[in-house]
Amino acid sequence: MVDEDSACLSIATRVALSADHKGINKFSDREGPYDDVKYCLRRIYEPLVGSETKTEDRYVFAVKTNAPGFELSEYHPNDSWSEERGLLCLTMGGSGTSGCLILQNQTSGEKIAATFGVHNWEPWTDLATNFGDETAQEIRDSYYGGKRDVWSACDGLRYKSKPLKAARSAAVTFDEVPGRKRYPSEVVVK
Repeated sequence: MVDEDSACLSIATRVALSADHKGINKFSDREGPYDDVKYCLRRIYEPLVGSETKTEDRYVFAVKTNAPGFELSEYHPNDSWSEERGLLCLTMGGSGTSGCLILQNQTSGEKIAATFGVHNWEPWTDLATNFGDETAQEIRDSYYGGKRDVWSACDGLRYKSKPLKAARSAAVTFDEVPGRKRYPSEVVVK
């Protein structure tokens, strides 16, 4: 069985040998059959650049979870989330982008969805509880023309709280590192 790094290197090599720089660009933003090429090129390139260099122009929400009994169930978009030093990190390119994570209580089935985003170049966050079977993608997408509203979420508040069952509550908060697009965030269950 071939490991993932070897497979990525093989794909990238075949593409590089058969396309010039202009030809390679056609893979950069396409969905579908070229996703594996885009993923592999990114996987090979990113470790070659320092973490500060590759993310200094990006918005990064570093999310700590303090939710006893709740575990990470899913997040979206998958390629924007990573785990670094015990934090879930959402890295986004600019305005009009967002990501959602869902925490679920394994005993009660209760769920919490925290969505983080950038709208009109300003960071925002929102929290959803009691949302049924919606996926992280559906919740995130609902802020752009769905039942939730990105304009309401962009109210400038850096703390949101929603009730949970059994007289508990969930909260999401974020701060800003001055002069940088870094947002230390936390999802808490009280």
